[in-house]
Amino acid sequence: MPQPHDTPKVLFEMVNYARYYGLPTVDSVAALFNISRQQLQRNSI
Repeated sequence: MPQPHDTPKVLFEMVNYARYYGLPTVDSVAALFNISRQQLQRNSI
């Protein structure tokens, strides 16, 4: 389990979770974080 302050690891784990359940879209991962698609794209660069 990633630490809350380890943002890259948290993003990596959430994308893997989304891929496992067949949801590998920016929109579905953003929904898991309860943020907008634009916020997710800005944070993952």
